[in-house]
Amino acid sequence: MTVRKKGNKWYCRFQIDGIRYERPCKAATDEKSALKCEVIIKSEIMRGHYDFGKTEKAPKLKDAIAIMTTHSENNKRSAKTDKYQFKKVIEFWGENKPLRDIKAQNVEEFKTFLKIRKAERVKQYPNPDYPLKSRKKYIRIREEIEVITSNATINRYIALLKKMFNLCIKNKLITENPCSGIKMLREPNYKIRYLTDEEQVKLFNAIKDSDFLNLVKVALYTGMRRGEILSLKWENIESDFIEILDSKSGKSRKIPNVGNLRVLLETIPQRNEYVFYNKQTGTRFYDIKKQFNNAVKNAGIQDFRFHDLRHTAATRMVRAGIDLVVVKELLGHANIQTTMRYAHALQDVKENAIELLSRY
Repeated sequence: MTVRKKGNKWYCRFQIDGIRYERPCKAATDEKSALKCEVIIKSEIMRGHYDFGKTEKAPKLKDAIAIMTTHSENNKRSAKTDKYQFKKVIEFWGENKPLRDIKAQNVEEFKTFLKIRKAERVKQYPNPDYPLKSRKKYIRIREEIEVITSNATINRYIALLKKMFNLCIKNKLITENPCSGIKMLREPNYKIRYLTDEEQVKLFNAIKDSDFLNLVKVALYTGMRRGEILSLKWENIESDFIEILDSKSGKSRKIPNVGNLRVLLETIPQRNEYVFYNKQTGTRFYDIKKQFNNAVKNAGIQDFRFHDLRHTAATRMVRAGIDLVVVKELLGHANIQTTMRYAHALQDVKENAIELLSRY
């Protein structure tokens, strides 16, 4: 029975989408009128009043995180990053925080938390004169404090939360997204770093390992991402193209295997399933950051990362007059806006355009 009498009052109790509701039927005088009242209450809840009369099994933050985690593992390459970010979310709200209690203002407070949380950690170890073991931990924490959470990083958290709440709406856990009115922080434009011809000569001369030099050249010749190069197998290379299967966007793409790129690949011995591999372990490389940074340092090049080789390839293509749409396809960008960052290389083209207009 969904209605019952307690003392002189009637109550209705029922369940919708796994959530139990209980409410007094104030106007009911008998079982028949209580059942009519129950119909009205259910109608109110089905129209969106999910917070009304809820007694138990209210959706919590941990439920939302579980839904988003499953979605990330099935659809995103950044699933590990999402799990790391959720640690901060739980630290701020607690995994048992009812979803209905998270409002837009709470999201704004979370943005502030991300900005100041590292500065507060120094209170845990205020005395650098602790025993050696504690002092090392203190120094590490002080180093972390010096790292300022960027607007871009905070925006990634907000984007994750927005997606999570949208999935909760689809699963009928909530009816509104508290992130829908939240503004993203302004991300400052950064100057794209690319390799000059002079720096390229210095870098090539600084790399003594011929195999690693070939890896760097492939990056410059193709604009491929580091992960794409490290996971490149010989089976992905045909006589006329290289097929990228493990891309960031999740979509495969083909890069023409021509010119110096083809000549270079033909000189590399096929001793492993991977084009570039760790000769000590016989498996693919997973991290070449240290080796590349040492080469850059020995070459006397300042402020240059491996990813800047990709920027260099893109800049050179644009300067050569290659259409931005073609550059987008070769680099595997998800949208043209990302490729537009390399429009800085079109300065000569812009000058020619203005000069042409002045002739009229």
